[in-house]
Amino acid sequence: MASSEPCADDEKSSRKLDRLERKTRQKEERRRQKGIESLEAKIAVVEQEIAELEKFLGGLDSYSNDENFKATIQNYENLKKEVEQLYQQWEDAQAY
Repeated sequence: MASSEPCADDEKSSRKLDRLERKTRQKEERRRQKGIESLEAKIAVVEQEIAELEKFLGGLDSYSNDENFKATIQNYENLKKEVEQLYQQWEDAQAY
């Protein structure tokens, strides 16, 4: 019977290690999902800002002040770049 004890201890250690690895993977997956959700929320905010700027730029009032128009166009371009980067981050996070 003494010879079976090391085997039982090995199995117990192996199960404990498997459980620890599984918990670690689950924790990493939750962290990844939270990151994805955060990116999705940021994307939604930036897309809303883009939509508002597009609506503003579609109106005649946007052209009445050249300085304001240039600033609005710059802001619009920056937001488009930002949302593109956010989508890339989102795609990268989905790939794991």
